[in-house]
Amino acid sequence: MRIRVETIESALHPNQVLVTIQTLEGPQTLAVDKRSLSQSMIEVGYPISEHGQYRLVELPAETSSGAWRMWVDKTITSEGEMEAAE
Repeated sequence: MRIRVETIESALHPNQVLVTIQTLEGPQTLAVDKRSLSQSMIEVGYPISEHGQYRLVELPAETSSGAWRMWVDKTITSEGEMEAAE
């Protein structure tokens, strides 16, 4: 499954970028590998749980607040595999 993110800036490592994910608790920031970002989306695990219009997903990296799992709105998720970068 994929999740929509907004790119903020480059991270400390040259191969990483900081992104923001809109969650139920508010925006969360995490650093991801630039290669994992495609069409403003990153790959996450399939939902651990669902409640109404929200899904609990496990992120590929720890957020700045220390969380690995976040509740996100279904509208920012997309099922299916990522396309290979060109």
